Amino acid sequence: MEKRPDGASSHERASTRLPAFILIAGIALSGLGALHHFGSPGGSGNGTQSTRDGKVENAQTAHVAAQLPVIPAGWAQKALERSNYSKQDKERILAAYKRRDLSLIQMPIAEIDGKVGDTVKIDAGGFSQVVTLSATLKAVTLPIHHMGEVTISPAHMVAGNALAAGVLTVYGMYSLPTLTSSELVTLDVIAQ
Repeated sequence: MEKRPDGASSHERASTRLPAFILIAGIALSGLGALHHFGSPGGSGNGTQSTRDGKVENAQTAHVAAQLPVIPAGWAQKALERSNYSKQDKERILAAYKRRDLSLIQMPIAEIDGKVGDTVKIDAGGFSQVVTLSATLKAVTLPIHHMGEVTISPAHMVAGNALAAGVLTVYGMYSLPTLTSSELVTLDVIAQ
């Protein structure tokens, strides 16, 4: 071993630097995770939303992380029958589910501002459905590829110009950001 003027070997000096490197790496990774979950500063990023007449308008998109329960294997067909997908979409989803190309999750959703009758468009796994909200939780069946994005946007608002809804996740009730007609929220979903 080579003698150093300070009496420490290079191995001892390297081992004292290791915790500092781990701390710096942890801070960097948590910063990247925050950027992933919150998008641009302010908690939302810019996105686009298609309208019914085919035009694309600017829309604000908020990204929110959510863990939603998987529908048990024996209940998949019944859950799809109660969904608002077209008959053709239900058949395609069920076929993909049987091939294990995707998972079916359940997302209970409700209005939390007291208004009844607002509708939302929910996009997941390449499929869309329109759901009418009420004050009680409504179970919505969604296809995702084991993890993916679920986009919720207002389709029709009965009273006022804002929509306040909440979803029930694995960890409890979560209030979504209040949405206007030109906004949408994207849930980064992990099937649990």
